[in-house]
Amino acid sequence: MFNYIAPVTEFIFLCAGIYMYLFAAGHIKFSDFEAEAKAQKIRRENGRWLRVLGLAVAAIMTVNLYLSLTGQ
Repeated sequence: MFNYIAPVTEFIFLCAGIYMYLFAAGHIKFSDFEAEAKAQKIRRENGRWLRVLGLAVAAIMTVNLYLSLTGQ
């Protein structure tokens, strides 16, 4: 049971990193006009470091997930 906690947690963080990158790159759209305006403001102010942070989290979690699944 406890052998699966680490890979599941790493997969969740991997998904969060991918979502963060896609949000910062502008690939995630919102149907509400106000939410889209807020997202554009966040992207304009923080887009560069959000992209880098999203890629870094995704890369680190990919390596961690690989190591967890292969048992190394």
